[in-house]
Amino acid sequence: MRGRSGISSSKRTLLMDIHENNTDYEFKTYGMYSLRYLNRNYTGDVILGYKDSSGVTQGFTPAEIVDGTLTTFANGDHVRVKTWYDQSGNGNDASQTSRYNMPPIVISGSLMTLGGLPAVDFDGTNDFIPLNSALPNIRIGHCSSFCVGESDDATASSLAMMLSLGWSNSNARWFVPSLYNSNFNFGYASYWNIDTSTADTDSHLFTGIAGSTQGNFQPFIDGVSTGSFTRQVRNSAGVYGIGGGKTVSSYPLDGRVSEVLVFDGDCSPTRTDIEKNINDYFDIY
Repeated sequence: MRGRSGISSSKRTLLMDIHENNTDYEFKTYGMYSLRYLNRNYTGDVILGYKDSSGVTQGFTPAEIVDGTLTTFANGDHVRVKTWYDQSGNGNDASQTSRYNMPPIVISGSLMTLGGLPAVDFDGTNDFIPLNSALPNIRIGHCSSFCVGESDDATASSLAMMLSLGWSNSNARWFVPSLYNSNFNFGYASYWNIDTSTADTDSHLFTGIAGSTQGNFQPFIDGVSTGSFTRQVRNSAGVYGIGGGKTVSSYPLDGRVSEVLVFDGDCSPTRTDIEKNINDYFDIY
């Protein structure tokens, strides 16, 4: 049975206790965005919801998302994610200020899900949660990201971003993943589609790691490496985030995202443990 609490007892230090001043690891947390709790020291709201009909906002905890509190607030309406709160302890909350670009978590009173668990839905047109203000100056040569999501459009005839942490500015791309021409792609540094795997509409865990310990940049799908590429040391620039990149209407995702973790450093020594914790909860593979 899926571990709905999201935390296996043997992995409590991997997601619940990582924070900016943690000395047990050689990396820090940029930001942790999820619809479950990841940190025992964070017990607040995980999202700030925006109700379409009234513009009223209200914060919700993971329990309130699934126990009916959120859908009662919706009362048959759409509720969009205005702010996705950072659970790392750094306060790097990700916000979308434009109502028309906020992705919904409730549509016409129904909670959006991914694999039976809550998810944020991106419409493939202009829904986007930017991260460049919340997480500026990503070091793409010393970075790790973990993203749980799916695409509703496996053909993806136009480039679509599920997670971008850097753009073409200064050749500091980090696309893990993007979708194009029926493939999952990974963009890094000066390349926008350096590796491809056949796309589908299933839930996946997409991992990207670059660092001196690993010695290169590697993308992973469900824990399996899809290639190895020369590591570049650059700082990110431009507009990037969850569900798109560059602008709110450029390269939009038609799909859903449940969790995004971003670390300032090379997580390769603990990658399999972090991925296990995520998979124990989401039951992806």
